[in-house]
Amino acid sequence: MKAQKERFQFPVNADRLPEGGEWMYEIKYDGYRASVSFCGKDVKIESRGGGDLGRRFAALKSGLEKCGISEKVVLDGEIAAFGNDGVTDFSRLSDGSRLCFAAFDILEKNGVDLRRKPLNERREILSKVLKKAEPPLIESRGFEAKNGMEVMSAAAEKGIEGIVAKRLDSPYESGHNENWVKVKCRKRREFSVVAYGEKQRETGIRNLYLAAFDGEKYVYVGKVGSGIDDRERERLARVFAGHICDKPACENLPSPKGEKVTFVCGNFAAEVEYAEITPSHRLRQPSYKGLRTDKAAKDVLLREAHAPFSASAADGKGGMQAVAAYVKKTLTNPDRIIEKDMGASKSDIANYYAAVSGKILPFLSRRALAVIRCRQVGGEIFFKKHPSAEKEEGITPKNKDEKYIAVSDVFSLVNQVQYGSVEFHIPCGRAENADVADMLAFDLDPDEGLPFGRAVEGALDLKETLDTLGLKSFVKTSGGKGYHILVPLSPAAPYDFASGFSRKVAQYLSEKYPKKYTSNIRKSERKGRLFIDFLRVGRGATFVAPYSLRARKALPVSAPVDWSDIANAAPDSVGMKQALAALGKRDPWAEFFSVKQGITPHGGTLE
Repeated sequence: MKAQKERFQFPVNADRLPEGGEWMYEIKYDGYRASVSFCGKDVKIESRGGGDLGRRFAALKSGLEKCGISEKVVLDGEIAAFGNDGVTDFSRLSDGSRLCFAAFDILEKNGVDLRRKPLNERREILSKVLKKAEPPLIESRGFEAKNGMEVMSAAAEKGIEGIVAKRLDSPYESGHNENWVKVKCRKRREFSVVAYGEKQRETGIRNLYLAAFDGEKYVYVGKVGSGIDDRERERLARVFAGHICDKPACENLPSPKGEKVTFVCGNFAAEVEYAEITPSHRLRQPSYKGLRTDKAAKDVLLREAHAPFSASAADGKGGMQAVAAYVKKTLTNPDRIIEKDMGASKSDIANYYAAVSGKILPFLSRRALAVIRCRQVGGEIFFKKHPSAEKEEGITPKNKDEKYIAVSDVFSLVNQVQYGSVEFHIPCGRAENADVADMLAFDLDPDEGLPFGRAVEGALDLKETLDTLGLKSFVKTSGGKGYHILVPLSPAAPYDFASGFSRKVAQYLSEKYPKKYTSNIRKSERKGRLFIDFLRVGRGATFVAPYSLRARKALPVSAPVDWSDIANAAPDSVGMKQALAALGKRDPWAEFFSVKQGITPHGGTLE
């Protein structure tokens, strides 16, 4: 069967679930990803790497041969074991108890390749195929929900590892792509096992020494002993027996007193739950959950394992310290001056973005970006939307044929600085659904010579109008002459309607106060007035991201501010030092991604 030879489709990691009627949610099972092919009485189980799992899971294979599938089909799913609470338990996979195959997709039926069909059609076919099937073959049923955060909260309470969101209209495409999005409820990752420790006067494994691959070498991240019971210690000893080596994979592996350390070589990865990873790459409060052999050791990457580097990171200072070595290693000409008046170097800019990564990444991730690059502020600048460097991260929005620049973590953010990027611009919608906007953006652009107070007055008048419509808004400095006002939308709104809605808001204010505001794009119409730019919500339009530097003199920051403090924050008054100092204070935009509000074609009016 040809479909089973293709690579699996995998979800991308995200900090929050996408929402809307075009998505369905599934529980993320804690097991082994596999495909199962039924061809008469012959059943074949293959791993993500194409290996035959039939011998390893012989009891499961025997059960699948008797489960009642008569058609020739290829299924995608997860080999999982359930605990008494009904939640999958990875540690049970080793003893083979309560194993099942949870099928969540069908790739082929009776010789017909189904992968180009949309997910909702494939799921209907899958349900019919499995209608009379018996355990250990079960169907992983998807569900719909109005609020992704409520889904995550309920999953966390039940001890579920995470949730996968899938676009209902998407085909099955090999590799990682934005049509499947994974959000984990808990901090849990795989780490390579490079050694184990035994008490010198006792027998039996007490600790596993763990590492992750940073692209060039293994980096030691700590050891774990909690969660390894006596039965598992014995099993681990048998597993490692034929994989002992003379030299450690990590140069910085410790040699603690009272413990005999034995080096391990082989394809072993431990599933570990932990509180956090410190800036010095050390696990805090790790707990062992099981041993994996379905992932190559070098697939366990440090960038994936290091939680503070994700888009959900909150500690900007920790992020800056943690990636200092990466910045040093990545940047060429780090001392080159980018802004000569303040003496800001390339490394200064990289360290700034590392520090604010926890704040800016939620706005950058899963969006098709535009960047402004320059060798020096005041010189030639370049406006780029498409990646050109081989290692430059890209993303292909839905209904588009070309890649756009993308940033998903602090590493790709620092890489953009290496390529010369100083300024980051974002659209109002995510790449996975180019038809909807999840925010509105207004740019208040005052005419030359207008006093600072007029821009403040304009921002407050716009806020009052949005308040009247029941919409919570957030304000930030533009780093230029005016302010930007953003309105988060959850659920998201159709792009064309969101654009028309923004236009009506701008027109309403300009008609109510014709001497103060204009919504006309012509510069000749702006004399003595503020232009309320509603065009940032248009398809293909972008605006400068919160926390982004501006490629201008003194490198001002487009900084979020509190509405109550707007009179004290001139549009170009916040620099890098002020923005970094504000990280330890109350976040005026802390609620931005948790606000639940929307606009509809049948909503309120401004009359």
